[in-house]
Amino acid sequence: MKSQMVLISLTCITIILAGLKAASSIIVPFLLAIFIAVIVSSVALYIQKLGIPKFLSFVIVMLIFFGIFAVLGNAVVNAISDFSSQLPEFQLKFKI
Repeated sequence: MKSQMVLISLTCITIILAGLKAASSIIVPFLLAIFIAVIVSSVALYIQKLGIPKFLSFVIVMLIFFGIFAVLGNAVVNAISDFSSQLPEFQLKFKI
């Protein structure tokens, strides 16, 4: 009886993990959105506790969020640009 329960439990876990793998293109962006919402809302609530109105705290948090996003995006673009400019050297060095 106990071995049947273990087998059923392992089967259920396998099916759940396979479902998560198959739905990862939907689940990952959803979890990322939840993570960003939790971070942004906690910062907005902290700013509101400082006495700043709700709308202004929302604007401040969005400016900070998009500023961080812009800085990270700029870093990625610069890295890709540097890599693409050095690509001929890498091709000669590794003889691709």
